[in-house]
Amino acid sequence: MKKLLIGLLPLTFAVGCATNPAAVMDANKQATGALIGAIAGGVIGGQLDDDGNRDKGTIIGALTGAAAGMGVGAMMDKQEQAF
Repeated sequence: MKKLLIGLLPLTFAVGCATNPAAVMDANKQATGALIGAIAGGVIGGQLDDDGNRDKGTIIGALTGAAAGMGVGAMMDKQEQAF
């Protein structure tokens, strides 16, 4: 449970960064991307870290995945606004 909470910590910050109230009502792809990236990165990081301490790999993977997901989601939000 502790690993899950630590892995979802970046999501808390990502959701708190929403500045456009209208975007919160719509599907916010940046927050969704951060969530998906954090989960996927945490799982992959935990599996790839084979030094006996999977917490470090899970945390690094979750942070990296959340950052990548936020970047892709932000790009998709900008494309949607331009459309």
